[in-house]
Amino acid sequence: MAALDWAGLFHRVSQQLKTDLDSICPPSSQPPMQDVRALRSTVASFCEAIKVCLISTPSNFYTLVVFGLGPNAIRGIQFLGVLSATEATSALVEIPAEDHDLIRGPGSFLRWYQPSDIVVQFIRGNISSAEKEYTTQLSKALLEPFDGIFQQRLTAAVDFNARYGLSATTAVDPRSLCGKIDARTSAFFLDFGIPRDCPIEQWQNLILRIMLLPQTTGPVKSTFEIARKLFVFSLFEYEFATVSAHYAGLALESAIYNRWNLTLPQRGVVLEHKSSKNGGKLMAQMPTHQAITGVCKDKKWDEKVLVEGRPFPRGLRSVLNDLENLVVISAWQRRRIDFCLENLRHPLSHLEFKPLHPPNPKVLAVVAEIINQLFDLVPQSAAARGWGSPQF
Repeated sequence: MAALDWAGLFHRVSQQLKTDLDSICPPSSQPPMQDVRALRSTVASFCEAIKVCLISTPSNFYTLVVFGLGPNAIRGIQFLGVLSATEATSALVEIPAEDHDLIRGPGSFLRWYQPSDIVVQFIRGNISSAEKEYTTQLSKALLEPFDGIFQQRLTAAVDFNARYGLSATTAVDPRSLCGKIDARTSAFFLDFGIPRDCPIEQWQNLILRIMLLPQTTGPVKSTFEIARKLFVFSLFEYEFATVSAHYAGLALESAIYNRWNLTLPQRGVVLEHKSSKNGGKLMAQMPTHQAITGVCKDKKWDEKVLVEGRPFPRGLRSVLNDLENLVVISAWQRRRIDFCLENLRHPLSHLEFKPLHPPNPKVLAVVAEIINQLFDLVPQSAAARGWGSPQF
C-alpha cells in the first residue's frame, strides 16, 4: 500500500479533527483561553508525525499507528509495511517493552505515553477500509472531555501545584485509620500499584497532591475536602467512593456559583426588576447568587431581574452561559464542566436506582483541575463573598 494513500487518509483525519474541535469549541473574535490555544496547536500537528504498519495474524489484520506529538518528532508519514507483531515492536522503538504483549491481539487500545509524548493506537482491521468509522472513534477518544488523550496532555502541561507552590496535604490522619479493609476496594490495589500488605498510607497517597488553589473560595474548599476524606475512607467502606464522587460534583457546582459571584463588583451590585407593577433598584453589599435568589423570591420578582444591567442567571445552566459569555470559561472548559455535572452531580443527587462508582482518584483530579482553572486568574487577595442575605 503506497505511502501516499496513508498521507491522504491522515490528512482527511486531521481535517475532521479540526472540524470536530470547532463544533465543540467554536473559534471566536475573543482571545482564546490558554487550554484552547494549546488544544488547537495539538490538533493542528497531530497527523504530521506518524509511523503506521499493518500487523498480520493467523485470524486477522491489525493497524498499528504511532503519533509523535513532541517537538522532536520526525515530521512526515512512514508506512512500514505488513509486519508480524515481533517485527512491529522491533521497528517501533517508541512503544515500551511492557506493552509489547498487547500488540498481539485480539484487543485494541489507544494510549498516550507522557515521557516520550507519543500516542499509540492498535486497532483491529485495516483502517483504510473503514475510514469514516475509524475517524469517528479516534475523534471521540482524543476529544473526550474527562480523560481523552488531548485532555490528559493538557492536564499534564499545567501543574497548578508547582505554579502556586502547594505542598501535599493529607486528608485524614493516618493514625485514625483502622478497621477491616473492604475486599471490594482492595480489588483495585493492583490498578494503582498498591501492595496488599500495607495499603493504608499508599491509598491516601493517591490523592495527596490533588489540591485546590489558595484563592478558591471557602465553601468550595470545604466541600472538596469532604470528597478527599471520603475517598480515603472508601478503603474501609466501598460505597464511600460513590459519596466521594458525589461531593466532588457538589464542589464543582459550588465553584461555578462562587466564581460567578466574583464577576460582581466588590462595592456592591445594583438589582433591577423591570416590571411596572413591582419595579425598583436595590444596592446589595457583597451579595452571593444564593442571596440574590432569596431577595427575588421575597420580592416576588419572578423574571426580568437585572444584576449590574445584565440578566440574572437563576439556574446552574444559565450561570454557566453567563460565565461563558463573560469569557471566564471557554467552550472547551464548558464541555468538560457539563460532562462532570452530568456524570457526577446530577445523577448522584437525583436518584431512581442505587448508583455505585468504583474508587477512582482521577475523578478528584479532574474536578480539582476544572475548579483550579476557574479560579486561576482570580487574584489571591480577592475578597471572599460570605453566606447569608445581603443588607439593603
